[in-house]
Amino acid sequence: MGRHRTLRTRVRRGIARWPIVVTGLVAVLLLGWFGWTWLGGQLDRRASAEAGTCAEGQATLRIAVTPSAADAIRDVAQEWSGQRPIVYDHCIRVEVQPIDARTALDALTQGWDEGRLGSRPQAWLPDSTLWTNQLAQRSPAAVGSSARSVATSPVLLAVSEQAAGALRTATPPRWAELPALSSAPDGWARYGQPGWGALRVALPAPPANPASALAVQAVLADANGGQLGPDTVAGQQAGTAISQLASGAAGSPGTVTEALGAVAGNQLPGTGFSAVPALEVDLYRHNTGKDGAGAGAPLTGLALGGATPVADFPYLPLSAQWANEAQARAAQKFREFLDEPAARRILAAAGLRVSGDAAHPTAPGLDWPAQDQPLPPVDAATAEQITGAWAGATQGG
Repeated sequence: MGRHRTLRTRVRRGIARWPIVVTGLVAVLLLGWFGWTWLGGQLDRRASAEAGTCAEGQATLRIAVTPSAADAIRDVAQEWSGQRPIVYDHCIRVEVQPIDARTALDALTQGWDEGRLGSRPQAWLPDSTLWTNQLAQRSPAAVGSSARSVATSPVLLAVSEQAAGALRTATPPRWAELPALSSAPDGWARYGQPGWGALRVALPAPPANPASALAVQAVLADANGGQLGPDTVAGQQAGTAISQLASGAAGSPGTVTEALGAVAGNQLPGTGFSAVPALEVDLYRHNTGKDGAGAGAPLTGLALGGATPVADFPYLPLSAQWANEAQARAAQKFREFLDEPAARRILAAAGLRVSGDAAHPTAPGLDWPAQDQPLPPVDAATAEQITGAWAGATQGG
């Protein structure tokens, strides 16, 4: 019997491919559109920045800076501007206003005279926290956020080269020894120069000059085992030291810059003032002719025994009605840039000390000693108490 095989045809039913193709094309078109839009926005923003217009125009960030750091901060601002900073669609331009800290503090708390000082700032960079503490006490609403140090500068004793040679023949004095040395009629006799007479130390008004204020703090702390507080200042030992300092400094020039010029102009160390405490950066500016006071004889900076007083150059964003949102944010972003290596290099080259960069400029009279024992900052109440004690001593109290 023959077998019949039935051939069965299998019908394959596949899924249509055209919907997948269409979906893929749509996805590619959408991704391309979004990518083109994003790239176009980036190019537009870059073009706006390069054109100096930006979507919302230009905003100016004004910073009031102590003269000691004004040139350096201006150079940092120029470096930052080269990066085309944009904040809230505003191109940011930084304007540095060199203003001494006392003038800036008075203006911020009593009324800013734009005719005399220029437009009001959105940030402040004095040479010491002594100033920002006073602003926080007098006008808390003006403080936008906590102040942060951008650089430091130790206080050295500036003397002539001849005086430095005599001081180095023996153990250099400690801070605690300055009151007795400065008020004695024969202070130079201790260093083998009895014919020079008094070793007078100029102290330009401590309430207005941080170098003087920090030097007084160092004297009191060193005489009290490194400790300094309200009880220390109220003691008889501190009162005697302040009276001796005030007596020896009677007739001091009004500013450290003027005092540096006076010491440099003395032909003999015993003529007039023999020394003046000064910030290292101010001594650098004096010795290199960058302080605008004219060429003078370079002075030598000596680090005295005991904890070294240090100015901390705090950067403080201001909370002010005249600062718009873009300016306030720009003030914060510029503070962040001051921590960048490029900014630190500029500050170090200007004679300031910064973390992460140990380079120092070459200058006569300066060897940039290590800061092994910095004096801890005092609280605002103790600083104010010292100011009051100094006022009492200079007024015969």
